[in-house]
Amino acid sequence: MPKVYSLKIRLGTFDLLKFTTQPLEQILIFLLFALHPMQFIWKRQRPVEYFDVIDKSAIIQVTYWLIIGVISFIYLFRRYDYLEKYKPNLSLLIFSIWAFLTTLWSVGPLETLARSVEMICFLFLITSVSMILGERCNPKQIIDFLLLYILWEILWSFLYALLIRNQLFTIRMFYAARTSVPLFFFLAWYIRPFHPATWIISIFTTLSLARKNYLGIFLGLFGLSLGNKYYKSILLYVIAACLTLFIFWGEELLLHTLWLGEEKVSLQDSSGRNYMWTLAISAFLEDPIFGSGFAAGEGAILRQYFPIAISMHSFIFSSLVGTGLIGTLILLTYFFKQLRASISTYLPMNYRAAFCSTVIMATVISLTAPGLGGRVSGSWIGVVLIFSCISQISMQFSQNQGKNKLPAKYR
Repeated sequence: MPKVYSLKIRLGTFDLLKFTTQPLEQILIFLLFALHPMQFIWKRQRPVEYFDVIDKSAIIQVTYWLIIGVISFIYLFRRYDYLEKYKPNLSLLIFSIWAFLTTLWSVGPLETLARSVEMICFLFLITSVSMILGERCNPKQIIDFLLLYILWEILWSFLYALLIRNQLFTIRMFYAARTSVPLFFFLAWYIRPFHPATWIISIFTTLSLARKNYLGIFLGLFGLSLGNKYYKSILLYVIAACLTLFIFWGEELLLHTLWLGEEKVSLQDSSGRNYMWTLAISAFLEDPIFGSGFAAGEGAILRQYFPIAISMHSFIFSSLVGTGLIGTLILLTYFFKQLRASISTYLPMNYRAAFCSTVIMATVISLTAPGLGGRVSGSWIGVVLIFSCISQISMQFSQNQGKNKLPAKYR
């Protein structure tokens, strides 16, 4: 008998093709993974003055948004009983609805309408996928799914850097997915320390040469304080080593790390962020309560004064400009709830440390890069996907009354 081969897409304990047999669930997973090749197709560079031109690329994007939105809504509607108990991403859903309502007074109603619908569609998709994972997978399988997802994103970002930007054999080829890869750094090291995916994530995070990533790693290490004695010992050694290096080398050390290539250490050198945030504060003060329109408000300012940027590079300033104090407070609630879920006493120590460190990393990146608060770009999908899965895992442990109810191999 000839040997029969079957296609396998597997990472650790998670098998992408076998973990569910439900057609609708399989379609939703496929749509999430289809995002990156679709982005590869519709990515284009054009003058800023043509940002609102409806071309073939825009039509493809809108069609994809509507497909994932409708199919995800159908799934969520069917699982209304589950949603009543769990209420996943409720704060972000409220923020999305508020962002949609800002269309009524937006400086660019069509742009706000399109970007808010895009956000709602992706929120529905990610919520659906996280619910599927929460029902079909144990905690380790969910982590393995996340690692498989980011490897897929690295692959397509890497191809884009090589084929479109011709960045072969340069350090810039490691810029691939530089706002997404670091989000998975602590999950990989704490839960899957010896897996090849962990080393790939570490290489791309380290060679991204992004200060926000290094700062996120340093601050994220304080999540070790929630771990066992081994984790706490690592934290103490790292703090001691950093203090020693800073005392003896100080500025020279910073010039060769966070301020690599600069003449001096200065907060003024922030790749234009100081200027953008100054613009954001001025715009916010003009309409502090309701904002000037989700996505369109910050877009109008940046196209006029800083056209090389697509967002304010901070979820705080993006939301303040676009959705005002109301939207910003809702978004801050979302981050607070995720932090609370990450430090749940139901979680085993290694998960608690990993999740807290990951939430810290996600917060640092969201404060300094495109993502939540504005259009779906940069770290948006990675942050929401990770937060959704953290909530699902936390719920699994709480429903089983802590770690002792789950077999050790699942912890």
